[in-house]
Amino acid sequence: AYPLLVLASISTAITVFTLHVVPQFARLFERNDVPLPLATRILVRIGEVATQSGPALAGAFMLLVVLWVAGGQSASGRVLRGECLLRLPLFGPLARLGEQARFADTLAMAYGTGLALERCLVLCRTSAGNPAYRQRIQRMQRRLDEGERFSDAAGQVGLLDSMSLEMLRVGEETGRLVETTADIAESSQRDWSESVDRVGAAIGPAMTIALSLLVLVMVLGVLMPMWNLTRVLMP
Repeated sequence: AYPLLVLASISTAITVFTLHVVPQFARLFERNDVPLPLATRILVRIGEVATQSGPALAGAFMLLVVLWVAGGQSASGRVLRGECLLRLPLFGPLARLGEQARFADTLAMAYGTGLALERCLVLCRTSAGNPAYRQRIQRMQRRLDEGERFSDAAGQVGLLDSMSLEMLRVGEETGRLVETTADIAESSQRDWSESVDRVGAAIGPAMTIALSLLVLVMVLGVLMPMWNLTRVLMP
């Protein structure tokens, strides 16, 4: 919550500075025939684009939000939203790893108690948090009903990554499916935790660098033209 609060505060300050402060400086320099430095021209151009296209961009954003919310009202919409989440850059792999770990863990526990494989997959589908992943499990069940091997069906619908699929094939061939799925669940959970830690550790420095560059451009956009104006007015 704290990084989001900092980002929101700085974004608001940058917006006010770009839309209101910089144009005032630009008009002052134009009246005195003082050339604007590159950083100031960039800020002025950003402000002009935001002013001209801001309503359209805000409307497009609101439309996307409405479509996203409306999509959750139907089963197909929820599946589409879930598929989008699984394919997101950076966060998509984390979501897939989490679902994979949950699937393998549920399958290992259920199959280890002696339940039929079909019933185990029903439990896996129920425990899945992502609607798109639930649909993949359902497609896998249909393939199994058609006589396809368990590991082949899992690979065709995209339930597991390549390494986990290889482990699953070995476990299926050796009759150690319970132990193998438990190992997949453990490794997936470990990979998920490590990935979350890496992403969390990278977000802070990345935000710091990005905000520092923004502040640098803002400072240069004001101080450089002020210095030029001072040289013109006080030779």
